[in-house]
Amino acid sequence: MTKKDDINFDYTEEVKKCKTIDDVIGKNGLVQRLIKDVLENILEVEMGEHLGRDKYDRQTDIDQDDRNYRNGYSKKTLRSSFGDWC
Repeated sequence: MTKKDDINFDYTEEVKKCKTIDDVIGKNGLVQRLIKDVLENILEVEMGEHLGRDKYDRQTDIDQDDRNYRNGYSKKTLRSSFGDWC
C-alpha cells in the first residue's frame, strides 16, 4: 500500500466489510491496520520534532555540521507482546 492509499483509507467502510473476528483482530485485520497507522503518524511527528522542521522543509541558517536529513522509508517489523507488526 502506498502513502497515497493510506490517506484515502476509510475505516468506516472497512468496518462494514468485516464479517469475522479475524477480519477485525486477525493478522491483517482492521485493528492491526489502525495501530500501524497510529504508530507511523507518531513516528513521523517524532522525526519532525527531532529534526526541528516538518517534512520537505529546509533549514539554511544552521551550520553544515549540524544538519540532519531524512533518508527515506523502508519496511520494518515492530516486535511486541501483541505479535509482529509490519
